[in-house]
Amino acid sequence: MKIPPSYPGYAEASPIQWQRWKKGLMAGCSMMAAITFFLWPEQKSMKTLLFGFWALGFPAGIWLMLLAIRFFFYQLNAYGHDRYQAVVDEHLERWWENRSLSLPVKKAVMIGSLGDKQDIWANLLVSPPTAPLPKSDKWQGETLACPLLLGTGNTRTVALARLLAHQVLAMEELKTKEMLRFDAVAWYGNEESQTAFLTILRQENIQFAGKVIPLADIKDMDGLIDLFYQQSPKIRRILCAGVACHDPSSEGEPAGEVGFAWLIEPEGQMGIYRPEIFMPEKDDPKILTQQLMRYASLSEIPSVCLAMDPDSMEAVLPGGWSAVEHQLAPYFGELGQFAPFIAMTQSVLHSVEHQQSCGWMASYSEKNIEQKNFVTGVVAHYGKT
Repeated sequence: MKIPPSYPGYAEASPIQWQRWKKGLMAGCSMMAAITFFLWPEQKSMKTLLFGFWALGFPAGIWLMLLAIRFFFYQLNAYGHDRYQAVVDEHLERWWENRSLSLPVKKAVMIGSLGDKQDIWANLLVSPPTAPLPKSDKWQGETLACPLLLGTGNTRTVALARLLAHQVLAMEELKTKEMLRFDAVAWYGNEESQTAFLTILRQENIQFAGKVIPLADIKDMDGLIDLFYQQSPKIRRILCAGVACHDPSSEGEPAGEVGFAWLIEPEGQMGIYRPEIFMPEKDDPKILTQQLMRYASLSEIPSVCLAMDPDSMEAVLPGGWSAVEHQLAPYFGELGQFAPFIAMTQSVLHSVEHQQSCGWMASYSEKNIEQKNFVTGVVAHYGKT
């Protein structure tokens, strides 16, 4: 979990102790008056301005000079503290602004165990259908398979990519000529599925500029968001998509078979905000959820939350986000590192359809690391608090 940077404190000068300075003035004047009295010539009168100057005026002048020096350094320290604090506040504000950037999604589609009807996916959290039964075969084991596909193994992944491409082509937003070009394409999946996906789109005169941006991990989302905002010349339109046919989990969860696509452009009204990787052994779930809400400028917890698996739901629940009613493992199965992308897609579909903010959570495990962590994020409509 990324946290705001911390900066060392500025050494503040102690405030002026006026009582001590008053006592110092009295002590200095008394001492100087005594010295002047003993050293004053007997033949000279003490009722003169010169005697008064040495007895009172001189020590008072020294006292005022020292006080002025002390006050000058106090003010100098206060000015330095204010300037330092202003710089720290500016850096923190820039950090929060950067972490609060999001991908503006205009349209999202998904295909999986419930088929390719987008209204079913959009209402999954509101009117959940009966969970599909896993399909079993000797090559893949149990799979929550897409019912529209035939074949086995990698041929299903390629077929899934082709089916996803046709769903993208069916978007109303692609019916106009100015929408037939993308400044970038981000893809999650193997090379064969990527080729199949792009080939069908190119056959319909969809143009792509630059290289395909590979997505292999949820950490790549930060780079994709930065690319959208920082690229020069500015990127105006991105197609982000991917497919996965995962293996069954060691705990007996059936494999997932699903694909997604996002149409990203500045006019998009739904924002996918930066996700955070949550490590229960060192991160506080309350701080996590509050930080994500600040990213999306939410004054209250998201209207609805979903979890891709029970473990992620239980990990984030102490932070105040409850996905008890919306656990989606029966519809998606085991998706591994692909799960966060599907969680974001389902959140977008729900948020677009019902105009609600949606928090999401999924399990996350890095390669060659046994410890299970979690990833959490939020999708929110711009301007909604």
